[in-house]
Amino acid sequence: MASWVVASLPVLVLLLWAALHPAKVTHYKVLGLRGNASSEEIQAAYTARKSPLDTKVDHAFYVLSDAYRRRVYDHFGLDSVESEEAALDTGPILSRTSSLDDTNFKSVLESTTPCLIQIFSDVNTRSREFSPVWERLAEVLEGQVNLLRVELGEVQLAKLLAGKRWIRRHGIPSLVAKPPGCRELKCLIRYSKGLSYDSILDWIATLLLDLPRIRYFSSQNLIPEFIKKSGPHKVKVILFSDTGERALPFVREAAKKYSEFMSFGCVLWRQEEASIWKSRLGLELAPAVVFIKDPGVQPIIVYGKLTRDSFMETVEEHKVHVLPQLRSITASKLGCDPADFSASGKDVETWYCVVVAGRPGFQLDQLRSTMRIVQDELVSEDIDSHNFAAATAYKDKRLSLSWLDGEMQKKFCYYCLPSETVHETCGPRQYQEQDVARIFMIRFRRDPNHQKPVVKRINTWWRLDDEEQDLASMLIAPYSGADEISEVLSWISSTVRDGDTNEIPFFNTKSVPALIPEEQAVSMLSSTRNAASGMRRRLIDKVNSLVVDLMDFITDWS
Repeated sequence: MASWVVASLPVLVLLLWAALHPAKVTHYKVLGLRGNASSEEIQAAYTARKSPLDTKVDHAFYVLSDAYRRRVYDHFGLDSVESEEAALDTGPILSRTSSLDDTNFKSVLESTTPCLIQIFSDVNTRSREFSPVWERLAEVLEGQVNLLRVELGEVQLAKLLAGKRWIRRHGIPSLVAKPPGCRELKCLIRYSKGLSYDSILDWIATLLLDLPRIRYFSSQNLIPEFIKKSGPHKVKVILFSDTGERALPFVREAAKKYSEFMSFGCVLWRQEEASIWKSRLGLELAPAVVFIKDPGVQPIIVYGKLTRDSFMETVEEHKVHVLPQLRSITASKLGCDPADFSASGKDVETWYCVVVAGRPGFQLDQLRSTMRIVQDELVSEDIDSHNFAAATAYKDKRLSLSWLDGEMQKKFCYYCLPSETVHETCGPRQYQEQDVARIFMIRFRRDPNHQKPVVKRINTWWRLDDEEQDLASMLIAPYSGADEISEVLSWISSTVRDGDTNEIPFFNTKSVPALIPEEQAVSMLSSTRNAASGMRRRLIDKVNSLVVDLMDFITDWS
């Protein structure tokens, strides 16, 4: 008995639905016709039934008497237009985007480029109202997403992309997304939210492009929630908006691409808070992009709206601090990696890396400020002749200046500052322990007769032979003078002269600790979370689509 009830449950649900939702009165029923009626039969039925008191008859004839409108109605259940006035609009809906039809559909489907496809009608009021939104999307998504349009008259293609029931339920315009790498119809995703610019753009950037959202901050939580939490190793990028719209996809693309170097946040510009931003950042109006770099350095402000190319160029220009940070991702470019070469080229035998090390805080900030001035002095035309050696080496890229987070890079810091007071500079801060920032110089020297790395094969695995790695020798000189600019500059110059002229033996560098990637753990967690989030979003969209299809099927059946 119980099994019979369970088996009958779907039928009972359908019968209940049919009772609560009586069959829809079609235009054919209004005119007393079958679905396959000829144009002559439609005309005759209208002549016999027309009445000034019955507008349904007029509208039914208006839809069925036109071949295009009837075809759309037969296939999708749409009247195609919401009013007869809409049909008076002359000409098709013009667009900068390309049209999609049977001739080019296959090539689009086989492409790996993400696509957004709009199913529309030239004689549809909503399609005309949506046109400005579509053109704006095409402008901001250029180069990232391919936007295409399908006129509803392409009945078979429209049914293939959006589905008969979907269009019948949601109407037009209807949007369908083809994610990157999707080459089959089953992986297309339909958009079911509102047709606002902001909603569609966020859906595209999040679902199709898998780009991170950029959070908005207020004047109250910008410092504690953004600037302090994003860490001292990152440049802070703040986008001030005068509209409150979500960040554009190319901005979110930059946030993803430069995530190891920068943190991105948004702020809504309010006129009543203008004095706050003027005093804190020197900002006078929006839209603007603010780059906060080294402590004590005036923020860099770029006013106005930027294009994708100009924004990417600006971000690339300001992705590192004025005094670069010595990190795992910057060591090679700075010439501070013994497994690599000098920044000036592979033929250079001797080069130098000056490092300011310490725990993040006031002492390190002060010494970083001193070293930034030293850096400026090295490129000054008025530099003292006594310091020519350092200035020449710096201009030739044989000398680099940087700072090191002694707390994060504690092993490397311990290695470079072996002394009784090293715990004042390196490692986690202990209770009531004093913070002392220090300067040291590493001289790298590569034997001109060095051997190239030897690669040995062990079973199916390859490895680099540790005994013959191609490493430059390292000699470390700690600075013990006063934190005066002139003294630091003089010490760098004399140490460079000494390293260039004196024959100092090579030193083994196999035991040098590697720099720890600050973002390694965060990146792995974030990428896993993003991938899971993307899969979850796609799954939710698919489930929603299946639910809608089921409801449409029940509606059609009833």
